[in-house]
Amino acid sequence: MPRATKKDRVLCIDCDSAVYAVAFSAVKKEHFAFVDGQIIFRHNDKREYNKWFKTLDPTKQETIEYECTEDTFPLSWCLKNVDKWIKDLMTLAGSTRSVVLLTKGGSCFRTYRATLKKYKGNREGTVRPDHYQGIRDHLLAKHKALVYHKWEADDTACMFMETAKTKPDQLAILAAIDKDLEQQSCMHVNPNKKKEGVYYVDEFEGAYSFYKQMLMGDVADNIPGLKGVGAKHKSLAVLDECTTVEELCLHVYNT
Repeated sequence: MPRATKKDRVLCIDCDSAVYAVAFSAVKKEHFAFVDGQIIFRHNDKREYNKWFKTLDPTKQETIEYECTEDTFPLSWCLKNVDKWIKDLMTLAGSTRSVVLLTKGGSCFRTYRATLKKYKGNREGTVRPDHYQGIRDHLLAKHKALVYHKWEADDTACMFMETAKTKPDQLAILAAIDKDLEQQSCMHVNPNKKKEGVYYVDEFEGAYSFYKQMLMGDVADNIPGLKGVGAKHKSLAVLDECTTVEELCLHVYNT
């Protein structure tokens, strides 16, 4: 009887979100409330500051002086943290190596296929965090991140995972925060849901995510769904009743 071959356990990581997350986490803000030069409240979350402020009566609010301070950790802090982020994911997945993916930026095939609204048009004018490029350069140099010009990191991730299925000596696991990648049938780990560990998205679950987005659109990328379809629309309830990929397809086609 032939000996079973030990599979190469590889973790495919969409790092686009990580670059932003680590860069933004390096910026530390603190919000202060003063009365007559004395600090009466401070918090690093503006939402918590606003909640506190709303508890005050209008007369008291008029006496408050507000100030926000900002400090940014050095790039070296970001690089250490992004390395740890990748290492922790590899440990969670039990992988022996990683394939790091990044998006080049600029236009891709979605740019000219999005005809109702401009693809990612809602992100125009947004400012990238200070260490954004430094982290990307580090991922390219140290982790040999792969970047392609005609598509985005999540597209590359799906192509990688499909190719991996044809390699009997390889077990690939996909690591991504992006909800779009829940459409890919394969083993997953979600960096934002580490307690879930490694989980499997089967063909039906992947198709369900795909067709649900066809109905609802994708607000994050400025892609509209069908007119009037929201989170509680009846068409989504019908989608929940489907049991096969064919039923999902027919339901969306007839909606």
